[in-house]
Amino acid sequence: MKLQCIEDLALGQVKLLRADKARALLAGVEGQFQAEESRTKLTELRQRVDALSAQIRDDSKAKALASRVRARQMHLAELQRRLEAARRAGDREEVRRYERLLSNQ
Repeated sequence: MKLQCIEDLALGQVKLLRADKARALLAGVEGQFQAEESRTKLTELRQRVDALSAQIRDDSKAKALASRVRARQMHLAELQRRLEAARRAGDREEVRRYERLLSNQ
């Protein structure tokens, strides 16, 4: 029962982006378990904490990258929209400006 509570707390900390606190919790209780089965479960839990932490970190990086890609696409679409508006207005200076900006992308 005690090990299950520790597992719940540790994995909860990881999900709250506090993997360091989860690892500290596991290190703090390490000496309290003498049975081989419990020590094995604690080792497995430590591995799960590390794996979950890495997965969350990777997911976060992927989301950040996708967000940057979307922002860039929106920016390019806005530049294209302004270029078309400048063309319709016959504003050659603005057309050249937006063409230059788009060619540098």
